[in-house]
Amino acid sequence: MINSSVCGGGNLSAYHPVLGMDRVVIAVREAAKGTDLVEMRPNNADAVAKMALSELTRAEIEYASHTQYIRDFAMDISNHLAREIRNMQCESRKTTYNAATTTVQYDGWLAAKHLDLPLCTKLLAVGASVSVLQCFPSNVTFETVFTPCGAKPRWVNQTINVEGWELTKYSDCYWHANFVNFNGKAHTFKNNTWMPINPNLEIQGRRFINTMPLEVDDSLGMILQLHPTITSHPLSA
Repeated sequence: MINSSVCGGGNLSAYHPVLGMDRVVIAVREAAKGTDLVEMRPNNADAVAKMALSELTRAEIEYASHTQYIRDFAMDISNHLAREIRNMQCESRKTTYNAATTTVQYDGWLAAKHLDLPLCTKLLAVGASVSVLQCFPSNVTFETVFTPCGAKPRWVNQTINVEGWELTKYSDCYWHANFVNFNGKAHTFKNNTWMPINPNLEIQGRRFINTMPLEVDDSLGMILQLHPTITSHPLSA
């Protein structure tokens, strides 16, 4: 008996790790050049020992192999899904970054909201990078004034800006339509008050994939049919 490398030598990088199996041991009987191969065949005792394996044990081994195959197949599917999820997460991060750097060019408050940053946080574009400006909240009460351009909110000599989170210098036609942005939400003047506008149209999207139904595994019954001699014997727990 000698130790010999097989299947590409000692490089095991091509093999997949298996839970519960630390190593694979292969016993190889090597025949020197000129050796009679007939003499190296298993003797009758070995043959009798192999035939002594009960059909019940054989069925259990085959069923265990089937179970291992199902587990391996399920693990391959899980690993494939894990790789797909990682790729989708990477693409999602790239999309989020591109959306933030694009949105911050014209609305830093909206870009901060898309990134779920804390309240009163504004983003400022610095080339391809983005800096964060942390502000402090302050409550003000607007009065409504009527101009040729419609109803307008005003506080002293200021009004809410188009981004909805800052004050800017008041002018009669700063808001040229009957809509005002308060804290990132559109409002309209109705019944002597500013009422929020609730959207009533949904964006159409793709249909999600349906889940697959479970199937009954009747392979054990098929194995029992292949071994009629053990149909009257109960299987072990």
